[in-house]
Amino acid sequence: MFKAYDKNMYLLKKTKSLIVFFSSFLFLFCIVKVYMSVFIANLDLVDGKFALFMDEQSLYTGVEKILDSENTQTFLFYVFDGNAHHYGRVFWNINAIIGFIPERFFGPSGLILSGRTSGVLFLSLSFFLFSITFLKNWFFRLTTFFVLVNAPFSSYFMTMPKPEPVQMFFLALFIHLLKKNKFSLKKNAWVFLGLAVGTKVSVLPLFFPAIMFSTYRNLLSEGFIRTLKKITTAIGSFLFGVSLAVPVLIKPFAVSFLIYKVAGKFFLKKQPMKTLNGLALLFSFLFTNIFYSIIKWRYFGQITGLNTWFTQTILNTGHGFDIIDVGFFSWVKYFFNQFISPFPLLNVLLVLCAGALVFLTIKLSKAQGRNRKSLVLERVVFLLSGLILFFVIFLTANRIWGHYLFPGFCLIIVSVISVCEMEVLYQKNQVGKRETLKNTTSKLASFFMVLVVALVIGSWFPQNLYEYKKLASRTKTKEYKENYNSLYQIKEALITLSKDKNKKINVTNIGSPFVPDDGEFFSIIGLERPFTKWWGGFEVLLVQGIREVPIENLNKNLFNYSYRVLEKKEYNKWVIAPNEPCLADACYERIKTFENGTELLVLVSGKKL
Repeated sequence: MFKAYDKNMYLLKKTKSLIVFFSSFLFLFCIVKVYMSVFIANLDLVDGKFALFMDEQSLYTGVEKILDSENTQTFLFYVFDGNAHHYGRVFWNINAIIGFIPERFFGPSGLILSGRTSGVLFLSLSFFLFSITFLKNWFFRLTTFFVLVNAPFSSYFMTMPKPEPVQMFFLALFIHLLKKNKFSLKKNAWVFLGLAVGTKVSVLPLFFPAIMFSTYRNLLSEGFIRTLKKITTAIGSFLFGVSLAVPVLIKPFAVSFLIYKVAGKFFLKKQPMKTLNGLALLFSFLFTNIFYSIIKWRYFGQITGLNTWFTQTILNTGHGFDIIDVGFFSWVKYFFNQFISPFPLLNVLLVLCAGALVFLTIKLSKAQGRNRKSLVLERVVFLLSGLILFFVIFLTANRIWGHYLFPGFCLIIVSVISVCEMEVLYQKNQVGKRETLKNTTSKLASFFMVLVVALVIGSWFPQNLYEYKKLASRTKTKEYKENYNSLYQIKEALITLSKDKNKKINVTNIGSPFVPDDGEFFSIIGLERPFTKWWGGFEVLLVQGIREVPIENLNKNLFNYSYRVLEKKEYNKWVIAPNEPCLADACYERIKTFENGTELLVLVSGKKL
């Protein structure tokens, strides 16, 4: 009997080992396939700045200005300010460092490729740090990395230079150090959270669960007074990290820090109120800076660095594609119907399974000792952090752009897989009802892992490969060829126009996808749509996508619908056909229409009847 039992156990262990081995081989194969596809995709469309999408142009232009600065003063301006703070300057600065050598050797193509490669690098490092921070077993670490590298919109951030990969790297580094230091309020970890927030302010909500949980853990081990003192250090380190990412904040931070140190030395001498007063003093300086910036802008018209950053980030959440009807429940519907997979029932099952697993794990941990309970609580905190990011986006974003969910989704996925590892591999034996609960939880964890892996292999992985394949063929599409041909047509037309006018002309681009670089005969600036300043007396306009769209076809649910209607009406009012008489004081004559539909409009004088 015992021999038969031992034989069955041996066969079971062997079967599990074989499953783990072949699963690992499959995951590694898929990961290698992904990175090969990413590399091929990123090699396409590196012809020049003219071919880049608007977001990619933003990084390219900012880095180019840093690397090709005329003098030291200009260089420092673009490093510390650059008149762009919707993201932290660290986004451009770190890519300038990475792109320095490629740009010197390969020119624009090298700079474009380095920008895309940096996204791949930082995202991969983030996935690696998440995997080793939360997981202990190498198979679960490999599985987690496999899931993350194929998660929805990972293909987007692997190929489109955005601040999120840099942001997630700093966030992953913060979480790794925080957990390594047992959630201590030490300053080294909190600097990286500040860098993450400074890179892109979207992860600011994570500061609150992180500081609250760390405070709770420190209160248990260090007591009230020592914890309060460390909170002051943690907050100061966090603000220092934010200012490193956003250099225009260095000055107010430095001034506040010096005043705080001087005030602390002369006025904060008595215990135990010293620590509490120090914390109050820190917050007073913080809010003093805020009020000072508001007053200086409101009454004196002077814009401080803090005001600039605050205005371009926290107060700048609107977008031209915002839709009135998009709200909290629109996001919930999108999440369950599209984001996870195109199979709503599967998505609901996955979420319910994850929720039940976490609930049972929390319930089970109550009888398993303090250490076990603490480990579970850690994972729950990070799970809640991801849900908080979801909640903020669901409440504030009036456009369904799925990539907004990516950072929070990564936190949720890693947290739940970490819980699965705990229940499958490291569950302690229990008796009675606890034994039954343990077995149920362990089976549910295994089922969840099987479900996730099946979803990745069956949906996420092939979908991402499809996206990479499309990106690798961008230069072969009809649209690209039309835009590329139009690029040279536009360049020739502008040179001819410049020679006719016998001067360098100023061109304003309104929606043309491919435009030539500035040169001897013309300079080009771009303005966002909807364009309503037809009365502005622009010398030359490049316009696309206005003439052919009737007013009745415009989306009435857009927040800027009235401006889009005005754009169309003003176009009809100001633009005239070739050789058509201008009946107003001035008009824009349509000199030429290019292959991709871009119109060349030139300002001409007219006469009223």
